[in-house]
Amino acid sequence: MDRVRQLTAVIKREGDEYVTTCSELDIVSQGRTVEEARLNLVEAVEGFFEVASPSEVRRRWKTETREVTGATPLCEVSGPLNSVSVCSRDSGKLHH
Repeated sequence: MDRVRQLTAVIKREGDEYVTTCSELDIVSQGRTVEEARLNLVEAVEGFFEVASPSEVRRRWKTETREVTGATPLCEVSGPLNSVSVCSRDSGKLHH
């Protein structure tokens, strides 16, 4: 059975924009609104899984992330880390 992993987003306002960070993969994006920043981060995570090799995914994935105040669910990843490839913005789930 495939394990499901949750990715989280920390969203902070910086000037006129919002900066979002996915701590589990150390991926950052931004947007003019909170929702735009969140969607841009999901897109960045999608892009990472589309081009990263299985070894890069394993290297970047932080298995022990500290709980961050203000972190919100971003999406879920299902399947082994070496076969995750696509993120659905509609469902909020990453599928292999």
